[in-house]
Amino acid sequence: MDFVISILRNIFWLILFCMVGCGYHSSLRTNDVTNVAIPIFDNRTTWRELEFELTNLVHREVKARTPFRLVSRPEEADIVIVGEILDYYKPAIVEDTQDQVVVAASKITIRVSIKDQKTGAVIITKDRTLQSEFLRGSNETFSDAEYRGRQNTFEQISRWVVSLLENL
Repeated sequence: MDFVISILRNIFWLILFCMVGCGYHSSLRTNDVTNVAIPIFDNRTTWRELEFELTNLVHREVKARTPFRLVSRPEEADIVIVGEILDYYKPAIVEDTQDQVVVAASKITIRVSIKDQKTGAVIITKDRTLQSEFLRGSNETFSDAEYRGRQNTFEQISRWVVSLLENL
């Protein structure tokens, strides 16, 4: 009988160790979450209105990929996703003979925190830098090509933010 209890105790500790060692956390279970608030991201760059574009894409991605309901007021939410745009950079990579940019990039660094609204605890905070290169088409202005490249980068970020939410 003591042998069986010893084995069960070892199995219990092994399971507990695996759960802790694999990054499992029990501070919030996603089945306890129904309402999510995503305030407009903070923009710490000199580029205007990036925060609106990015927040709208994150909203769209949450609606498309999760069962959660978006609410506009954080106090009505179970969790709140808070984002900050830390840096935005768009380097020219290739220019033609008239110094017109042909290939450029859109590089952005963001910080995302997911907070449990009930306890006020920050569940996760992560930084991420993503970059997309874009080619200006022959009949396209540089600003149109830049917008397309930025949207591609922002779409990647919005998918990453939702993956953080899905993996809580």
